[in-house]
Amino acid sequence: MDRDYNFSQHITLYRIKEIINKKEFKESIEKLSKYISDDILIDRFYIKQSILRPEGPLYINMAEYKLL
Repeated sequence: MDRDYNFSQHITLYRIKEIINKKEFKESIEKLSKYISDDILIDRFYIKQSILRPEGPLYINMAEYKLL
């Protein structure tokens, strides 16, 4: 399939438009990090399309893959 753009496969875990208070942002990330574990069960994943709009992104599920 010919494409007129270079697609780079990636996973977006979180998107931040603007960080106003960097100190507060860093503290929030540090608080959340204690809830992260190596034991995460993933039973499915989705291929999504994101359409960036002025009022915020729109996410559309393109495909679902069940792993278990």
